[in-house]
Amino acid sequence: MSITAINNLSGEKKIILALVIFLISSTGFLFYSEKKQLGSANAGWEVYFENPQSADLTFTIKNAGKSKKLHWKELQGSSTDTLREADIFVSAGQENTIPLSDVGTSEGERIILEVSDEAGNKKEIYKLLD
Repeated sequence: MSITAINNLSGEKKIILALVIFLISSTGFLFYSEKKQLGSANAGWEVYFENPQSADLTFTIKNAGKSKKLHWKELQGSSTDTLREADIFVSAGQENTIPLSDVGTSEGERIILEVSDEAGNKKEIYKLLD
């Protein structure tokens, strides 16, 4: 639309045209920002228990990021006593399940699984054993 055509429009039509342009541009911006946030949400890794309700300590590491080498350790209670630990390699887009038994833990004890990557990012999950 040329400037002379816009000048010939009435005030109501100018408002409607401005609202349509604003709506289209804001919708485009929202689509762009959501797509950008979705891409950054998949740039990491997650850790979770296979069965959070049972006493089973089997956990899974799902990797959607660039780090391949992860280190996990099992801590007991409020102390920082490490029961077990190991390095694990999980390729991007893959997941690895680590089966653990609750050997050496007593009832009512809190078990903490701490997982960290090469960049120093750390995540913890815990379970209270019944």
